[in-house]
Amino acid sequence: MLFTLHPTILKQKVERCIRTFVEEYLRLQNVFDAVADIFEDFVYWFNNRRYHLGICGYPADVYLRKQNVTDVT
Repeated sequence: MLFTLHPTILKQKVERCIRTFVEEYLRLQNVFDAVADIFEDFVYWFNNRRYHLGICGYPADVYLRKQNVTDVT
């Protein structure tokens, strides 16, 4: 059985899609641009400074110092 939407309902869905795009992307574009500027800082923090459950709850730099690791390359 083929299900088709009434043209009015279809138009409402398209309009809602456009409204959602405007609300969630275009209005937040300034936020996204600001996030892009600080992304490298976040990656460094995420990989090195935050507490990792996989390494006994230590930040990576503390854990590596504790293990006397000097070169991680």
